[in-house]
Amino acid sequence: MATSRTLPSPGSAAIRLGGALAAVVALAACSAPKPPDAGSRSASPAARTAAAPVDPCSTASGSCMHVLDVDVTGDGRSDPVGVESAAGTESAAEIVTVHVGVDGGVRSVKLPATRSANAYTEPSDIFRGAFSLSRPQGADIVVHLVPGAGDADQFAVIGWEDDRPTVLGQPDRGRPAAGTPGVWYLQSSHGVQESVACRTPGEIAVVARTPAPGGGTRTPGGGTRTPGGGTRTPGGGTRTEVTFRYSGDAWQQITTTTVADSGFHDTWSAHEQAFDCTPLGSVPRS
Repeated sequence: MATSRTLPSPGSAAIRLGGALAAVVALAACSAPKPPDAGSRSASPAARTAAAPVDPCSTASGSCMHVLDVDVTGDGRSDPVGVESAAGTESAAEIVTVHVGVDGGVRSVKLPATRSANAYTEPSDIFRGAFSLSRPQGADIVVHLVPGAGDADQFAVIGWEDDRPTVLGQPDRGRPAAGTPGVWYLQSSHGVQESVACRTPGEIAVVARTPAPGGGTRTPGGGTRTPGGGTRTPGGGTRTEVTFRYSGDAWQQITTTTVADSGFHDTWSAHEQAFDCTPLGSVPRS
């Protein structure tokens, strides 16, 4: 006797298949990574992957010091900065390298070799600070290579371009090209004192102060009168400011002004006062 068997209807098979597919889709949704929150750093494609802190002097062979923690790259996070000094040859008395710890590694730039027996050799003397000079975001590192000793002091400014530290050239003030490219020459003598003043981020002024004319007699109020009925200069000296904006990988001159000024002082120190800017970053804990 033949056994009868009831076949499932097409509708019931479709229901069971639909249920299985729904379960697979739900499982995949649970296992898929969640998209980043719109306010998190990972939501930005330019944000860097967090990495363990790195010693910026780990690749140095000379005398090196971790001098500052500051945002150099412009991504909003502090980067460890190291300054290394190494003895050069007779024609290059000192070689300075600036190291920046980024993404768990170290990226470095070697500065133009200084050819002076007076060159600074201690990283703590070489490093002068981090300031908003050329960019709205990210600090530029300033180092003092050679003291003036009556001549021009030699500095260097390190920015960040093409994902690595870069030496920024000095603004062109119409002087004959001389000296070492990449070195900022600021006069520091009895006749003129030059400094750099930060304006808005990306804009600076190169300031030159001169003293009161020699041979005159100081009068009340700070002016000078030249014997024999000469002209009086209010304030006794002058201050010339040439402003620049960093654009297109170079400093573009904006304005030039000269006014009476009494800010020239014999006690002025280029080592301490050549960059009149708000310092950025924090000193690392020893």
